[in-house]
Parts: sequence; structure tokens; C-alpha cells
Amino acid sequence: MKIFLLLVALSVSSIDAFTINCSFINFVWPSIGVQYTCMVHPSLSVRNPNAVTTSVRGVHLPGRSNADVRMVNFHGVDDLVVVPRGMSNFLPNIQAIRIYDSDVRNLVGN
Repeated sequence: MKIFLLLVALSVSSIDAFTINCSFINFVWPSIGVQYTCMVHPSLSVRNPNAVTTSVRGVHLPGRSNADVRMVNFHGVDDLVVVPRGMSNFLPNIQAIRIYDSDVRNLVGN
């Protein structure tokens, strides 16, 4: 019985939960024009491939909400190795993600 409990504890500890802190702005994307964008705060650190987004925070522009966000910009998030899963649970209308100046090496469609 002790071995089973240890295995459960190890599997639970391998999942990291993240809050994504955004500055919400209307950002000019050269190829697609102005889009309501979540500019992810550069202090985010995501290294675990099992990272899951548990919330998205920030102050929206007047009359806007998470449903209005079309783009997520991870510019300058130095400790970003993987993009946390589950962002679309909080930002349901994402059309693009920009990852610039990070350590992300692979992307998975999910």
C-alpha cells in the first residue's frame, strides 16, 4: 500500500499549474492588422511539458473580455521551454500565438 501512495504522489507532482498574467492591448500585427492581444508578462516560467493553464489574469480594455482575445504574445518570456496547455479554456478565440526570444524548441498541436 505504501508503494501505491508514493506512485500517486509522484504522478501528481509532475503537473505544473500556471496563471498567465496578461497586459491586454490592441496590437498591430504586420500581416493581419490590429488584434486584441494578451501580452504575457515576461516573468512567466514554464519548463514542465505537463504545464497546464489554470487561469488568465489582467485588466481588460473597456468593453473587452477574454473572449475578445485573438492573439497571445510570449515575447521576451525568457524561461519558456513549453507553451502551457489549456489556454483556450480561458481565451476561447485565440487565432495565433507569437513566441519570440524563448527556449521553445517543439510545438504540439494540442
